[in-house]
Amino acid sequence: MGTPAVWSAWGALGDAVLDGQAAFRHAHGTGLFGYLPAHPDEMAAFQALMSAQSRLQIPAVLAAYDFTPARTIVDVGGGQGALLPRCWPRTPRPVACFSTSRMWWPVRALP
Repeated sequence: MGTPAVWSAWGALGDAVLDGQAAFRHAHGTGLFGYLPAHPDEMAAFQALMSAQSRLQIPAVLAAYDFTPARTIVDVGGGQGALLPRCWPRTPRPVACFSTSRMWWPVRALP
């Protein structure tokens, strides 16, 4: 995400190294997830980036993990829920996607 807000956080890297706090917080007075809702264009870019990363990582997650014994699958911080529809064929159990600000959409209703 090459937005000015992200690039300016690099300028606070020294402070972050010294005190262990996030560089983004040093640069903007809030964390990334506090900043994004007030900046819709940057929020959209961030969500697009996270979705693209998910599409790259999902095949490896599905190959590495057996979801069939799970009683319920919840994707916390799942954004747009790209992983869960890929889990459907692997489990008859309920699944749901939760993100930081709200539940984006129920994939299957929880009992």
